[in-house]
Amino acid sequence: MRKITVFLIFVLLAFASIASAQENTTYTVQRGDTLTSIANAFEVEVDAILLANNIIDPNRLRVGQQLIIPTDAVYVPRRHTVQAGETLNDIAIRYNTTVAALIDANNLVSSTIARGQVLRLPAIGGAANYARTYRVDIGDTLRSIGERFGVTWQQIAAYNNIPNPNVVEAGLLITIPPVGYVIPTPTPVTPVPVVVPHTPVAVRYVVQRGDTLSQIAQRFSVTLDSLRAYNNLAVGEAIFPNDALLIPPTGGVSNPVVVNTPRTVVNGYYIVRAGDTMFAIASSFNLNVYDLAEANGILNLNNIYTGQALRIPSYH
Repeated sequence: MRKITVFLIFVLLAFASIASAQENTTYTVQRGDTLTSIANAFEVEVDAILLANNIIDPNRLRVGQQLIIPTDAVYVPRRHTVQAGETLNDIAIRYNTTVAALIDANNLVSSTIARGQVLRLPAIGGAANYARTYRVDIGDTLRSIGERFGVTWQQIAAYNNIPNPNVVEAGLLITIPPVGYVIPTPTPVTPVPVVVPHTPVAVRYVVQRGDTLSQIAQRFSVTLDSLRAYNNLAVGEAIFPNDALLIPPTGGVSNPVVVNTPRTVVNGYYIVRAGDTMFAIASSFNLNVYDLAEANGILNLNNIYTGQALRIPSYH
C-alpha cells in the first residue's frame, strides 16, 4: 500500500510539473511533499527553489504553500546509481555522454557494472542558446564549469562580473552565458595626466667668513625671522664661519607640472606603473581584460604590482 501511495504522489508531481510549467512555474505544496521530491519532479536544484522563495529552513514546508519553481535553474546530476538491467551504454545515452568517458571518469577496468553501483558522471550539460543558472559545488572551478556547459571560464567571469576567477565559493549562484556570448571589449580610456607637484626642500649652507644672518637671508630671498626659526637661533645670537645653516624653502610649493605619460610597450611587454589596474592597462591597448589576463597567466585581476612585466598580445 505504501509503495502505491508513493507512486501516486510521484505521478501527481509529474502532472503538477507539466501543469505548473503552463502556469508560469508555480506549484502548491501537497501533503507528503518534500523539497527534494518537488525538485526532482521539476528537475531543478533544491537550492534553486530555496533561493527563489527565500526559504531558510528546507524542512518547514506547509500544505497549500505556493512555491515559485525556477525552471531556468540547471539540474546537473553528478552521480548515477546503477539500476537492475542497466548497462554503461544505457547510462551514456541517458546522460548524453560516451561509454569511454564513463569508464575514464570512474577508473573502470571493464564495461561491467553492478546494480547499486554509484557511477561518477563526466562533464555534461553542453552549450545552450539561453542563459541558465548554476550553483557552484565543492571542487568546482570556473574552468571545470565552463567545460561542462560548453563555454569558457572567461565568458562566465565576464557574464557574472567576477573580478577574481580563481576564487569562487561553493554555494555561489552564477549564470551560465548562452552559446555565442561575446565578452564586451572595454571602451578605451584616455590616460589621465599625472600631476607631479614640485616640492621645495631646505638648502644646507655653510657660513663663510664675514657672513651675517641678514646677508644670508637676502641672498636666498627668505626672511630673517624664518631663517632664525629654521635654525633655532635667538635674536642677537651670533653665527660663525663653518656653521651649517638650513635655508628654508622659498615661495612655498610651486605650480604643479602636468606630465602626460602614455603607456608604451617595449619588445611586446608593458611595465606596470604605480596606480595601474588590469582594466586600465587593457583599455589603453584596446584589449579585453580577460585576454590580457590569460596571456600572462593571471587569475586574480587585482593582483598586479609595480614593475611587473605584462605581455601585450597585440604587440610582437
